[in-house]
Amino acid sequence: MRWNLDPAHTSVEFAVRHMMFATVKGTINLKEGYVETDESGRPLRVEARLDAASIHTGVADRDNHLRSPDFLDVAIYRLKAVEARRDALLKVVRAAAGVKQPEKEVESDAS
Repeated sequence: MRWNLDPAHTSVEFAVRHMMFATVKGTINLKEGYVETDESGRPLRVEARLDAASIHTGVADRDNHLRSPDFLDVAIYRLKAVEARRDALLKVVRAAAGVKQPEKEVESDAS
């Protein structure tokens, strides 16, 4: 089944390690997206477009730096595409997200 994500009722949150000892958490707004599930409702694939200019970590200077050409470069790359798939056998999520270009694939334990 395919389910459309409603930006008004969907939260996109992230957490990244900074300098190997701190975790920075934040949010970014969803513009559009969908989830594909198996018959039991278990998510198999997610695709989303995110508004990079909406990134919010709670520290204005950091947010502005993340929006700059050093990182997200929102003046050129405002919308970011994200795709994630679950490997049913390995229980691993493979996600591809382009900060600028090209996309980079990362793996995460989905258990």
